[in-house]
Amino acid sequence: MTDQTPGHDARAPYGGTPSAPPANGAGYGATGPDAGTKKTLGLVGLILGIVGILIGVLLVPFLGLALGIVALVLGVMSRRREPAARGLATGAIVTGVLAIVASIAMWIYSAIVIAEAING
Repeated sequence: MTDQTPGHDARAPYGGTPSAPPANGAGYGATGPDAGTKKTLGLVGLILGIVGILIGVLLVPFLGLALGIVALVLGVMSRRREPAARGLATGAIVTGVLAIVASIAMWIYSAIVIAEAING
């Protein structure tokens, strides 16, 4: 037979009432947009900067240049909008600039190689 006492939950261990979660969600950690730890722009900028360096040097300098510019813009935006992502923003800016420089260097190198091949 179950206890029909008001406020008693038969599923609760040892006959007690289960504790309700805090009304403000403080016991579960800050996971909402107001958590103050957004790092999306910085992270995406850093990833695009790294990919831009690799693609700019190894495959297609034009695509590497485009990714470098996007990484640079995202890094600057991240520094302004996401104070918690200052390191990621700096990394995005640095890798974006490196991707741009690497792509331009590959264009110059390609132009020199083509000019030498034409002139024999």
